[in-house]
Amino acid sequence: MTREEARAWKERWRAVHEVEVEELRKRTPEQDMRSLAALMAAARSFPKTGHRERDEAAVRAKWEQLKRRGH
Repeated sequence: MTREEARAWKERWRAVHEVEVEELRKRTPEQDMRSLAALMAAARSFPKTGHRERDEAAVRAKWEQLKRRGH
């Protein structure tokens, strides 16, 4: 990839980003809530692996350690 090709690629993605930001600004709260509901429904479709509980326990232990140190 040449320097000019890299600049053109970067400029195209900057333009894409600007369009995405504008689209997000135009969304209504109802649209956002529908998207959130869809994400939550999708998350429930995955099997539970036990990793979440393990990760939560690790985070709680870290917070307890920080509290004991006075942070």
